[in-house]
Amino acid sequence: MNKFIFLLVISFPVISYSQSPRYAGSDGIPRYRQILNLSGEAIPVGNNSNIEGTPFLQPGWAFGIVTLTDGSVFSDSAVNYSLSDGKLFVKRIANIYSIKHPVKEFLIHDPNAVNESKTYHFQNGYPAIRKKDATTFYEVLSAGKSMQLLKWKHKKVEEINNYGGPVQSKYSLVQEFFIFDPKENKMLELGNSVSLKLLTKKLPEYTDKILEYSSAHKLNLKKDEDLIRLFSFLENTK
Repeated sequence: MNKFIFLLVISFPVISYSQSPRYAGSDGIPRYRQILNLSGEAIPVGNNSNIEGTPFLQPGWAFGIVTLTDGSVFSDSAVNYSLSDGKLFVKRIANIYSIKHPVKEFLIHDPNAVNESKTYHFQNGYPAIRKKDATTFYEVLSAGKSMQLLKWKHKKVEEINNYGGPVQSKYSLVQEFFIFDPKENKMLELGNSVSLKLLTKKLPEYTDKILEYSSAHKLNLKKDEDLIRLFSFLENTK
């Protein structure tokens, strides 16, 4: 995955704000397309001053690489993803635009990562499950050939009633974990948190390996990093 990200970054230079967005098609020939919403205008999706927090994946805009469903790929220096409505946006100076063309997957750099580089990888096209369909984006935590660990992330507005004070609103993060089996084209639901008991129930054929690895490495499955380590280990034991 890291090699994949590195190759994409060096292959598609950042687009400056003074340029029109430039895309590379599957044949490698640059093309120009407008990035507009359905009405052809900028969408006011910035932070609402009456709601605490942000609807976006991260507070600031960052370098991103986007792959469209037609195979075209483009990069941009100011990309963000709305966890509120599941749309991808780019920023042009003071204006924010949604990407009109259907997106297959995207990578967004986390500029706030401490000590090491971090890149978010989101993708759609997975089987439908619990009101989620093929257009639903999941964060890909582990992209193995035998199984993938996915996380669905959504932000909703939550109201807080303060005794004797005004009602406050804030963006609250909701998340759910899934395992995707590429061979069976099947999704396994894990819920909003992952435990050893749940994993051994969903993946009975891996029970011994899960317990062995968890015991040897003292895993904390509330941390994405430890979940990724575990699934990487399981992938390599096949």
